[in-house]
Amino acid sequence: MENETGEFAEIGRICTTLDRFYFKMKSKLIRCAEKGYVGWEDKDNIEMILKKLTNNLSKKDYVDVANLAMMLHFLTAPIMKE
Repeated sequence: MENETGEFAEIGRICTTLDRFYFKMKSKLIRCAEKGYVGWEDKDNIEMILKKLTNNLSKKDYVDVANLAMMLHFLTAPIMKE
């Protein structure tokens, strides 16, 4: 088991990695929206999003995979009470 210092270092690496990845996700979504790609929040697009996710996974475009997974999660997850 890691000591407290090691745990804090691990948490720092996780947070830094997530921040960098989130920035890439957000930047790509904004660029796509500026190009006119809209409508992801429509449940009628779930099958198309799944196909895009599979295609991007085979291309190893993990930023797009994460964005598409986020969309699917939003469209299919039960509404959570805050």
